Amino acid sequence: MKELISIIVPVYNTGKYLKRCLESIINQSYTDIEIILVNDGSFDNSFEIIEEYSHIDNRIIVINQTNQGLSIARNNGLNIANGNYVLFIDSDDFVDIRLVQKLLDSIRDSNCQIAAARSMNSNLPKPENDDYIFIRKLSRDEAMTGLLDNTLVSESACCKLFAMSLFSEIRFVEGMIHEDSEILPRIIMKCNSVIYLNYYGYFCEPRENSITRSKYSLKNLAKNKAYFERYILLKNTQHGPKALNRLIGNELYSILMLMKNYEDGYLKEVKKIMSEIIAQSKGELDVLESRFKFLIPIISFINAFLSIFIKEEK
Repeated sequence: MKELISIIVPVYNTGKYLKRCLESIINQSYTDIEIILVNDGSFDNSFEIIEEYSHIDNRIIVINQTNQGLSIARNNGLNIANGNYVLFIDSDDFVDIRLVQKLLDSIRDSNCQIAAARSMNSNLPKPENDDYIFIRKLSRDEAMTGLLDNTLVSESACCKLFAMSLFSEIRFVEGMIHEDSEILPRIIMKCNSVIYLNYYGYFCEPRENSITRSKYSLKNLAKNKAYFERYILLKNTQHGPKALNRLIGNELYSILMLMKNYEDGYLKEVKKIMSEIIAQSKGELDVLESRFKFLIPIISFINAFLSIFIKEEK
């Protein structure tokens, strides 16, 4: 019996790119799919395009909601999904028409619960020898290491096929930006193993107003919060040191950006996260990589300085 694949696509004001995305999905070589389009309160022509395609392809299921953010849109899609496996696609991106088939075949052959492909910017040329696919099976611990090193397992929930059972008790954190960085460690901790494909099957649209490309602000600072939650999850495991390394490194970057520009509330948010890091990492300097060991005293000093600055700012 063929497995049903649920493809969840949150949509918010991406009318410019949406048809390209939907064409890449409805033309998948693997046809046993349900396509859950979650219109998250779009005010451009996105919903009109969704309705148009829902009349073209009866595999499309439409959820229309007020704007509540990516996490809730994905969660609402998960709540009605009927598939054995689930794939997340952002509506401004598109995928290779072989993506679902290749990911599913890899899971079947390896008996893994997650298959991870590679992604690349859509404006770059595809690598040569694209038909050659290197495949590597990763244990749970190897996958977690790959995630923390941002090597074999990327921090994006997209370009991965997940067994639906992994989401039986897990949902994206509502209201969190960079929610993928927080949820993926929880998912990997539940899985048996991950199959990695050195295959570019997912193509990202580089948008100038995206969080990762825009001026550094409170939205970007949210990645620190996601990394902090990830560290708390992994603190008492063998992956605690790597999680702390990434957290400290990202916090240093925030401090450097703080020296250039900030918006209202930035100082208080930086100080709050730094205070939490200091409290949680006491006595754990020995697990930090040498390049990060000097950062805790620096962060402590800046934290004290910010306390004075914030008082004067009031």
